[in-house]
Amino acid sequence: MARHGGLQATMESVRRRAIQLTFRSTYNLIFEAFRRPGQEEKFCADPEAYANTAIFQQTCHDFASIYRGAKNKSFGVREEVRGSEFTIRKALQLIWHKVAEYLDSNPILWVSSKVYCDFMIRRLEELRFLQVRFFKRPQSNYGIMTSIIVHLLRNVSFSIPGKHTHVIEALRDLSFEAIVQCFGMFFLQDLDPVTGELLVIAQKDDADVAFRLTSRMKKKVVKSRNYLEPRFMPQSPEAITEYPLGEWPTWEELVHCLDEDPIRIMHCWRWNGIQTWDKYASDLFIAFTNDMWLALDPARLRNPLDTMITLQEAIKSCPNTAEERGLDALFPEAWLPPHVFRIPRDSLC
Repeated sequence: MARHGGLQATMESVRRRAIQLTFRSTYNLIFEAFRRPGQEEKFCADPEAYANTAIFQQTCHDFASIYRGAKNKSFGVREEVRGSEFTIRKALQLIWHKVAEYLDSNPILWVSSKVYCDFMIRRLEELRFLQVRFFKRPQSNYGIMTSIIVHLLRNVSFSIPGKHTHVIEALRDLSFEAIVQCFGMFFLQDLDPVTGELLVIAQKDDADVAFRLTSRMKKKVVKSRNYLEPRFMPQSPEAITEYPLGEWPTWEELVHCLDEDPIRIMHCWRWNGIQTWDKYASDLFIAFTNDMWLALDPARLRNPLDTMITLQEAIKSCPNTAEERGLDALFPEAWLPPHVFRIPRDSLC
C-alpha cells in the first residue's frame, strides 16, 4: 500500500487476538487507475531510459494517457478496517461520533481531478524531456542521473524505495526522504537543466553503474550466468553416477525407457548449495509445505518452532517415499517423490 501513497498497519498476531482487528489502511482511490495484480509498479527498467529506447518513450506516454483519461472522474479516499464481527459491531455504535471528529479536523485536501492530473502529466513530460536532453549530451555521471530521473518518474504514480546501491546513495545525498516526508514531493532544485550538473551527488559513474545500465553487458552476463549455473549442477565430480543408458542415448532408447521403465533413469533429488532459486517460488513452496503439515498434524499449531523457514528444510520435510512418513494411507496415488532425470544435458541438444 505504501507504494501507492497510502498507509497500511497490519496487526501483530498477539495484538490481533486481543483486539480482534486484522489491519487498517487509508489511501487515495486514484491509485486504482495504476493498480496491477501483485501491486507491482509497471514501469520500464533503467537501461531503457539510459539508451532512450522506444520502450522508455512509450512507457511515459502510457502513464500520461492514464492521467488524461482520469481527468473527468472523481476519486475519493478510503479508510478501511478489517476485524471480527463482534469488534466491528461494537465500533459501529460509536462510528458517527468518531467520523464527525475526524472530519472536523480537516484531514482531506480536495483537489479537482483535472488540476491534479494535469500537474502529474506536466511532471511526467518535463522529466522525460530532461532525460532526453541528458541522453543527447551525456555527462560523466550520466548513469547516476538517469537512475535518479527514472526514480522520480516512477514516484509520480508510485511511492517506492530505491532498488540499487547507486540510487540509494544518490537519494541520500539529495535528502530525498526528509524532503518527501515534509512536502510530499521532491524537486531537483540544485540541478542545472542545461549542463546537467548536480554537485551534491557523485560526479562520475563507477563500474557498478555501467554494469547495471548497459543493456548489452547485462545480456552478456545473463547468458554467462545461465551457462555456469544449469538447473541441476552436480555438487562434485564424485556425485556424478554412471548414466544407465550411456552418456549419449538415442531418442528412441530414451522414449522406450520412459514407456517401459522410467525409474531406471531417475535418482533421488539432492540439495544443491550453489543452485540459485527464485525467491517468490521458494517462499510460496515454504508456505505451502507449512500449511500442508499443519493440516496433517494439528499439534504443530502449539509449537511454532516446528515450522520450516528455509527452502532446504521445506524440501527435506517431503518424504522420498510415502512409506517413510506413513502417508500411503492418506493419499496412496497422489504423492509423487521429488526426483530428477539423470539425462546428459548435451544429449538433448
